[in-house]
Amino acid sequence: GKVTFSWHPEGNFLATAGKNGIIHITDRHGDIVDEIPMSTSAPVTCLEWDKDGEYLAILQDGNGVVPLWNLSSKRVVPLETNLKDPTFLAWSKTGPQLAIGTAKGSLLIYNKVRRQKIPIVGKHSKRISCGAWSQGGNKLVLGSDDRTLTISNENGDTLLHTELKHIPLQSLFTNNKSSAQFSSSSSDDNTVSANLNGKSLLLYNIVDEKEDPMELTFAPKENGVGCKYGEIISHHWFEEGSLLVGFSNGYLLSVSTGAKDLGEEKNMARFHPSALYTFAYNPHSKRAATAGDDGVRVIDTRDFRESKKDFIPAEEVEDGRVTALCWSPDGQILTVGTAAGNVYNFLAKMSVLSASNKVNVCYLSSLRELSVVDCGRRTKPIDITLKLEPAIIAVGAKHVAAGMNNRVYYHRITPNGAGQAPINEQEYVGIVKEVQLNHAFSVILTDSKAMIHPIEPSPTSQSQTKTFPSREEGSMSKITCVALTDEFLFYGTEAGTVEVFFLGEWVLLAGVELRLDPPSAIKKLYPNASGSRVVVVDAANRSFLFNPVTGGGLNQSITQFDSSPQNIINVMWDMIEKNVIMFFDGKFIHSYVYTNTSIKGPLLIKLGPITVSSEGEVSLTADKSEVVPGNYPILCIAGSITCQTVAGTLTNIPHPYFDKLLPSGGVRKGGDSDSPVASQISQKKDKKLLGDRFCQSLVLLKLETAWEVALELNRRQFWLALSGKAMEMMNVELACRVYRQLGDAGMVMALQDCVYVEDKNLLAGKISMLFGDYNRAQDLYLASSRPSAALDMRRDLLQWDQALKLAQVLNVNQIPEICLQYGQQLEFREEIERALKMFEAALNTQDSEGNFVCPESLVSAANIGVARCNLRLGNIRQGIRLANELDDQQLFIDSGDILEQQKQYSEAAAMYIKGLQYEKAARIYIKNLIKNDKSRITEVAAIMSKVDNDNLNSNFAKACVGAGRYEDAVKAYERAKDMDKVVELKLRHLDQAQQAFDLVRQSASAQGAQFVADYCQETNDYRGAIEFLLIANKSDEAFKLAQSQSIVDVYTSILGENIASEDAMKVASYYEKISNFGLAGRFYSLCGQYSRALKLFIQCGDKEIDAAIEVVGRSQNENLTHQLIDFLVGEKDGVPKDQNYIYRLYLALKKYEDAAKTALIIARSEQDAGNYALAHSIVVETVREFENAGINVSLQLRQTFVLLHSYIIVKALVRRGDHNGAARLLLRVVQNVSKFPSHVVQILTSTVIECQRAGLKASSYEYAAMLMRPEYRPSIDANLKRKIEAIVRRRYAQGEEAAEEVSTCPISGQLIPEYQLESPSTRDALPMCIITGKHMLLDDWCFCPVSKCPALYSEYVRYIESEIKATTAAASSNSVGDGDVPIAPSAPSIANISSKLSATDPIHGKSVSISDLKLCPPDEAMKYIQRYNNVVEKKAGSAGNNGEDGVQNGVNNQDGEDLDGTKVKKKDGNGQGVDAGEVGVEKSAPQSNKLKLDRAQKTKEKMKRSNAESNKN
Repeated sequence: GKVTFSWHPEGNFLATAGKNGIIHITDRHGDIVDEIPMSTSAPVTCLEWDKDGEYLAILQDGNGVVPLWNLSSKRVVPLETNLKDPTFLAWSKTGPQLAIGTAKGSLLIYNKVRRQKIPIVGKHSKRISCGAWSQGGNKLVLGSDDRTLTISNENGDTLLHTELKHIPLQSLFTNNKSSAQFSSSSSDDNTVSANLNGKSLLLYNIVDEKEDPMELTFAPKENGVGCKYGEIISHHWFEEGSLLVGFSNGYLLSVSTGAKDLGEEKNMARFHPSALYTFAYNPHSKRAATAGDDGVRVIDTRDFRESKKDFIPAEEVEDGRVTALCWSPDGQILTVGTAAGNVYNFLAKMSVLSASNKVNVCYLSSLRELSVVDCGRRTKPIDITLKLEPAIIAVGAKHVAAGMNNRVYYHRITPNGAGQAPINEQEYVGIVKEVQLNHAFSVILTDSKAMIHPIEPSPTSQSQTKTFPSREEGSMSKITCVALTDEFLFYGTEAGTVEVFFLGEWVLLAGVELRLDPPSAIKKLYPNASGSRVVVVDAANRSFLFNPVTGGGLNQSITQFDSSPQNIINVMWDMIEKNVIMFFDGKFIHSYVYTNTSIKGPLLIKLGPITVSSEGEVSLTADKSEVVPGNYPILCIAGSITCQTVAGTLTNIPHPYFDKLLPSGGVRKGGDSDSPVASQISQKKDKKLLGDRFCQSLVLLKLETAWEVALELNRRQFWLALSGKAMEMMNVELACRVYRQLGDAGMVMALQDCVYVEDKNLLAGKISMLFGDYNRAQDLYLASSRPSAALDMRRDLLQWDQALKLAQVLNVNQIPEICLQYGQQLEFREEIERALKMFEAALNTQDSEGNFVCPESLVSAANIGVARCNLRLGNIRQGIRLANELDDQQLFIDSGDILEQQKQYSEAAAMYIKGLQYEKAARIYIKNLIKNDKSRITEVAAIMSKVDNDNLNSNFAKACVGAGRYEDAVKAYERAKDMDKVVELKLRHLDQAQQAFDLVRQSASAQGAQFVADYCQETNDYRGAIEFLLIANKSDEAFKLAQSQSIVDVYTSILGENIASEDAMKVASYYEKISNFGLAGRFYSLCGQYSRALKLFIQCGDKEIDAAIEVVGRSQNENLTHQLIDFLVGEKDGVPKDQNYIYRLYLALKKYEDAAKTALIIARSEQDAGNYALAHSIVVETVREFENAGINVSLQLRQTFVLLHSYIIVKALVRRGDHNGAARLLLRVVQNVSKFPSHVVQILTSTVIECQRAGLKASSYEYAAMLMRPEYRPSIDANLKRKIEAIVRRRYAQGEEAAEEVSTCPISGQLIPEYQLESPSTRDALPMCIITGKHMLLDDWCFCPVSKCPALYSEYVRYIESEIKATTAAASSNSVGDGDVPIAPSAPSIANISSKLSATDPIHGKSVSISDLKLCPPDEAMKYIQRYNNVVEKKAGSAGNNGEDGVQNGVNNQDGEDLDGTKVKKKDGNGQGVDAGEVGVEKSAPQSNKLKLDRAQKTKEKMKRSNAESNKN
């Protein structure tokens, strides 16, 4: 049937009872402690333990005797109540009272201490159904079926009485602090709650009688009848001012009773589908257990979520209906009672008990079971069953220990838990406070003593048992904590010392003892696995890291933890990251990283969030990380923290400052199916993850990992952060790598000097110096093996005070140099007296033996400093004496500066002169000395020649003028470049007018020119006055003067071609007024008045035609062009002018096509008249003009030049004895002999004679026979006639003539005759050498420096050499053969050679030397050939509708050229190419010397059309 049970207040015993009338007492492990049989078999309705756990009160149905079972005696003491049908039983929570209620409403109060019974009859009129004692105030609340509620004191006196709407089923006390009437100073319960028959809850403030009770009702059903949650089964107070309410329909609610939110449902959930029977609240874990139709569920009341793993289905309680739930007082066990009479105990929470040794973890997995796990290899737990529920456990490499009170059991760790019986059981004197194990030994702390002994006893184990300490008195004899590693035993004492016992030699290491000052008892020790570092926690909750390796002493080898927690529960050393230490304070983990090597020495850094700014600054915020409630950290391996949970299991949580370094924190590998957007987001996440990994690596000092991550990130901010941390940790090799990545060559070079530094202090000093921490660097240097580095640093920093102090201790020989440099610094800061002392100290410093230590190299500098300081302090005589004795140029300069500042000007000037500072000396003389003493000008004049300062020279000159020393003034003004003053002095004071004139002409100074102009007018030198007025830009005054003196020609000659338009207009008007039209026209032209100029030129007739043409050419005006043409063709005066004027007009107008045609006509006319030299010069001039203007030269014009030039140079070739060349050129000319009509017979005769001389017999015979023709024979020279006839008669005896020599064609590269001027492959014309008449060669090409015509370089050189050797050129001769050969008049006679180093060029007759000749590169020669030919493919008739011009081209351009001079290959009717214009083909008949009037008229019309077309275009 239904069972009743009750837990002992300490949770060690459980009393249970059912319908059989027997009470069972069991311990918490289920073992029977006692059985209490009742006198009757009536069911037990209530079991209650008193507050001390001494008595168990038993209420049996219908029994007026209440048995009291004594725990210590295990006997029953019957309590006779004399009451019938007791229904209620409750012990006071704070006193010895037991309250018993009856079915009649009576009450009995029993005091167990006094053994006094107080009956209260009629407390209620009906059955007392419920009641409860208060936690504070010892009050009793009772509820009765009479629908009343009473509040009574401990004696049963009624304090309050209230009537209710319904029968109360449950009543509770609480101290409701949220009540409006609650006094914060009171700890008594102030509120009563009652379940009114499942309908509502009553809240009654028992403190304030005026306040009416409040009734809480809950959400009604839709029909308004009853509550939708069902009836109230039970309620319980939890937290502050909140109620847990269970309803019959399976609901559990959290309701607020605060003044502001009274009745508000904070949480509501239905945990059972049909019904809720009861529930119990666990204040320790803040969880509630609910029993319903489907089983038992456990709910976390903080978030109202069910713990699914703790669900107890109905099957596990044998399908019995749960009637009662109760938590053990410690909240570890949930007891479930069923209607079937069964009681179940479920372990809901384990005692958190654990220990660790290296990677082994031992923890309490059940009340009497230990589990051991190797966390390094993640092995399965090895379970070990114990004989007791332990209070202390420990684990070693092979054993575990479990103890309670003074007994400890030792078990061996075996696979699968085999052989779980203890291998050793020890009972110690006193309570065991702490147990530590290693692989072989156990150390026990009991009664301020520590005892070490083997875990597994052996015959020799007695010798390996030792008790500590050996001292018997004082605080040293009281051990407060112990710690054990494989090699060492550590223990702390009440005196604040830490002792180290070495197990290997079984000896106490006296030199390693740590003593804290001020003394504070050692609370706990946490060594690392090797025992090389120990975390020490003292009674003041201070934490230190002790390094026993470096020895002990008073506060020696310790580093204090900053911001360590006050309540330290456990300290963990990470097993992998051995420099990471973690403190657990029950809620948070405080993490530190330790390094023994840094520029600041041993360092403890508290971890926290870290950021790296864009400038690479690392910001670490020391923080703590919260541990999930219910987890207790035991061990940490590489940031993975192993925790024991309240459920008795292990779990692993990642350390928040390690999580990005754990295997699961890696960068995601991109999948193949990632979209671009997802890939971009993933890349950003990866960058963020890499940044976090870098920061964690940096703060954990995993610098190589940080390097690898920085390589992936490759951002400057991370390199800067890593460089700073590497330097701080003195990792020079890594710092060099990082600075190379940053491109900081200077820092890399500085660190290279530190790579091989082994002394840590010296290395830390160098790095501190690089970071600018000079004080730390000095301390480190002084503690290093090279303390002189501190002195070197202070000297390099120019910190002389510190350097001097260090030198006095470290190296007295450096004192002179330091004093000298310090004195110079003080002198600069104008601390002169201290500077003087430093200079004198440099000279007077002595070593320990009394020897002066100032080296000779510094004596002079120190004396110089003494001299300067004496001068600055006013000891002028002594300072000057020292300066003269030292004879140092810089000292003279410095002395001059000092004396000048002190206004000792004479002495300062003297010092400057000795220091060769003439400018400074001159400034002092001029500014301060000669003002008052003119006699000192002579002294100044001696140095002014060495002064280049214009201002000083000018001021000195003024002083000289004032003193009448004009020569010195002139020299000074000349040095000052003030030539106007020089001119003025030369004119006014020195009578050197001509020199003044020359200076003004040279300087063109306006002011100087005005001085000279005034002077010239004063002396009636009007020409000079005009000249200098113009230089002074006074052109109006100059012109007026020229007019007044009728010397305007002087005015214009001075101005020349650069005359201004306004000036030219004035001059033109002047000349026009005096009827000098030629000069007037010229000046009108200069000012742009072309029409007036042309009009005046025409009035002048033939003598100003050239000027008229020039004006028209400048103006490019059509009307002016027509006016001039009318004048040239004779329309104005009826006299046509020379056709050369028409040609020159075309050139001036840039009508090059018409100019070319006109030039050809003129040249042909002169050629017909026998004026070959004139024709040659016209053609040459035309070609030059065209080439200079960039206009293509027509082939006809070039062929005319070739023909004329070939004829002209024949005479020069004959004179040089080159008869073959002369013959070849004459053969070229004779083929076009019709173009030389005036000298046909002479040319034929010369050809016969030169061919005869050159051995060209056949050619000589051919043209001799031509001379025998009737039309030529009479004109043959009588002296040569007989010889020519003989040549004709001897033809057949003469034989064949020699073939012409060949050379390379510059276009095709073929070998062709030397005098052939056409390429055989392309039919292009070949340029002709102006020296020989041969075609040009690419590798022997040059241009005449005068005419710019091509010539063979070698031939030109020979020509110049032959001309230099020849005598004055002979006059033209007409003799033939051995006598005179008749040569037509040719080029101008060769001028007399005035110098044997030059000759005249064959075109213009101007001087040229061999040095002027330059070989031309082949590519430049080829460009000239291209310009020479300009071949363009055109089809016949491609001119289109050229109209009249096309016809004119066909008439006047019969040799196959366009008007632009481009050679054209025309096609005949059969489509064959025909080249026109070859040399040797006559194209026109001879023309007269003068142009006919009709031709002049045609020319005029043609020019007008050409102008009109030009304007149109």
